Amino acid sequence: MCRPNSSSSGDGMRAGSRSRGCASRAANGLRLSRTGATGETLRHDPIRGDHRRAGPSNRLLVVTDQAVQDALADAGDFSSWIGGSALIIGVATPNGQERPFDVGRQAQNMMIAVHADGVGCCPVTLHHPDRVQAAVGLPDHWSMSMSITFGYPVENHPDSPLKGPRCGLDELVRYDRWS
Repeated sequence: MCRPNSSSSGDGMRAGSRSRGCASRAANGLRLSRTGATGETLRHDPIRGDHRRAGPSNRLLVVTDQAVQDALADAGDFSSWIGGSALIIGVATPNGQERPFDVGRQAQNMMIAVHADGVGCCPVTLHHPDRVQAAVGLPDHWSMSMSITFGYPVENHPDSPLKGPRCGLDELVRYDRWS
């Protein structure tokens, strides 16, 4: 079984690393690893830049502790795989101030930022607030229904969707009407 070690990356973000080749299956079929193809530890900081504009009351919770990740894996209906991620970032909001569109934009900004550097990610809905609260010690007046997993894609895995065919733009995009 792969276990993280608590290492601090050069950019100040705790990344935690797993042994080379350890990976987990994301909901979208992409396999994520804590180490890249050349063995580097996940060092990218998905929360760099000014993401505060997406929701002034939102807070980000970076999770690298294996026990907390395993507890979060039980907090969603489709999240059993997230415990093998290099890191998980949860987007927390004060109760009564949830703005799902802003939470989504904040998550999207992080996912776009890391994709350019070859880091894979996947948004995950956490359906059970009581389990989230127990897993991360969230105060009663906060909720966290969205999290994002991060890790390096394992491209040489036989089930990788990166090996499958993709449709061309002419098939993907329609203009004005379907046909």
